Amino acid sequence: MTILFFFPNYNFTRVSSKILNVIYSKKKLNTLFNDMDDFMKKNKNTPTGFSFGVKLLLAYMKRDLALYKAMIKNNIEVEIAQKHIEEIGWTIFKNISVFSYKLTRLIGSNRKRRLGLVNGLLWFIIFRKPFQRVKKDGECDVGFDVVKCPISNFFIENESPELTAFAACNMDYPLAELWHCNLKRTQTISKGGDSCDFRFHLKSR
Repeated sequence: MTILFFFPNYNFTRVSSKILNVIYSKKKLNTLFNDMDDFMKKNKNTPTGFSFGVKLLLAYMKRDLALYKAMIKNNIEVEIAQKHIEEIGWTIFKNISVFSYKLTRLIGSNRKRRLGLVNGLLWFIIFRKPFQRVKKDGECDVGFDVVKCPISNFFIENESPELTAFAACNMDYPLAELWHCNLKRTQTISKGGDSCDFRFHLKSR
């Protein structure tokens, strides 16, 4: 349900429990979530002054990081833990992404206009300051470079920059598929680039 996206504590627990329940025992899950709660208390707080949308994103990132640390503590292999975080994240963000794209039908069926609108909606509602982007539409159907990313900063500050891709960046590719696009990217801030480049190319019908 789309509305649950706006309740990160409940929604994250609901989705992660559903995914991990088919892999781990109830006892193991209880241990993971108890350790996750302990790590949540140690994560650095979100700076004041952030918008509702950015705070919402970071609320999910905090839970990703805490659960990831809990999995590592309980001897789950790093690669497996990263894949769990990626699956949980995409399950959470898929619904809101589908809903946002469906809303664009209100302006008609022009795919390029819809692609521009859904990006605009997400940047207006969720990706507010301190996110910052520079538009590069001339190179593709919709394009921009993200030059400031509080998600990347959060994981760097919490000494887990490697988790950024699995908690956030990797979701951009299936997101593009939902929008009937191919995403081309050459760099991300989390991997040392000076920006995260987004080049969305609409697929042929």
